[in-house]
Amino acid sequence: MSYRFASDFPPSVTYLTERFGHSDLASALDRLCRRHLGKSSPAQAPPPDSSVLVVRTANHPWEVLSEASLELLFPNRRKPCLFFMPKGYAWSGGYTGDVEAEVVTTADHLIQAIGQINPHSLYLQVGPHTKSEFLAGLITARFPALRLIVEFYDMSCFFSDTIQRDVRDCTAEDIEDSWAGIAAALTLADDVIVKAGGDDWLRFSETAAARCHTFFPMLDNAFLIDQGDAARRAWKPADAIRVLFGGAVTASELEHGPERTPGANFLRYFEAIGRSENCAIDVFNAADRGDGEGRFATLRSWCAGFDGKVRYHPAIGQADLLARHSSADFGFFCVHYPEDPVEHVGRMAIPNRMMTHVCGGVPVIVDDRAALMADLVRRFDAGVVIDPADLADLPNLVAGRDMATLRAGIQEMKSWMLSQNQVCLDALRMVHQVPSAIHRH
Repeated sequence: MSYRFASDFPPSVTYLTERFGHSDLASALDRLCRRHLGKSSPAQAPPPDSSVLVVRTANHPWEVLSEASLELLFPNRRKPCLFFMPKGYAWSGGYTGDVEAEVVTTADHLIQAIGQINPHSLYLQVGPHTKSEFLAGLITARFPALRLIVEFYDMSCFFSDTIQRDVRDCTAEDIEDSWAGIAAALTLADDVIVKAGGDDWLRFSETAAARCHTFFPMLDNAFLIDQGDAARRAWKPADAIRVLFGGAVTASELEHGPERTPGANFLRYFEAIGRSENCAIDVFNAADRGDGEGRFATLRSWCAGFDGKVRYHPAIGQADLLARHSSADFGFFCVHYPEDPVEHVGRMAIPNRMMTHVCGGVPVIVDDRAALMADLVRRFDAGVVIDPADLADLPNLVAGRDMATLRAGIQEMKSWMLSQNQVCLDALRMVHQVPSAIHRH
């Protein structure tokens, strides 16, 4: 292995609480409840009704299952859902989703609302981006008889403490809380859904008591699948190769250096394409919401220095971005430089940026540090896997590939991902829609 990890890999679910000196999960949850609720004893609820309650902590794109999938899984779910949005969080700009929601602003308020609604089952969406994983711990502690599905948009335990502190602005207590919530979900919930996979995840999840499911995001949206079936442009070997990138690019790498953005570095790749004779790239920056002349002016100016080979665009809607794939040869998902320490989440994750290209039906360029995605691309011959040490040679590495083979490979990979999603959905439907199903708690 020619690279180093940013942190040690958690060996088991029990390690998530042992790391912080707790003798067992109950001890960790007791501390968690006292911190957030001021009390630790479990809530005593009357017999539940037959409804399903959805608790959201983020809008799209920080979700794994789409609203359409939740509607099909739980036709009897309670509406409105609850939306947890604590005051003072960087992401709490207000609920802007198109789903009817009741906003709650404190953990205590959320626990009270769940107790009043008293659902039969609860579907909880959490993730490190919204500092919400601790909610799984509170809910399992206060409602031990509740049927619970926890959906994780990544897990904090697979990020280094450095990223948690410097990027997510987490305190030591925040990190301990999030790990306790993850441990509670993996031990006490009925089902856990992640957009992660690979050997490391399988070994870790085998130590969990909950049923764990891998889900490939975005592919449960019929509109996106239809877009992915759009006709591709005809391609001839003499054509210049058109690459498309759709994702967030900050100006930090350019302004402060790549050591500040490990695992989110792009510009050397863009430069390699920009200096080539046979490639060009369109960069659709999801982070630029129309402020291209402000904080992204430096980045825009840098891209303009490659004679039209690196074409910069601010964010566009998902439908428009998918439509652009019809004139692209490759989607781009390379985020590591050779010297970058690798976060475990980067090896295991199923990134939305990657899945956008899968939905768009174009072969993908991926770096080998994203191990799960790289393994799938190799398995299905669905694109090009590059060692970041060879990034300067990227244009030549993609130029010699047979496009017909790669296009067939990406469609085969998408079909396989859809089949894996169906396995997950069928398992959830069978357990949580059958009233006589045996409950494990």
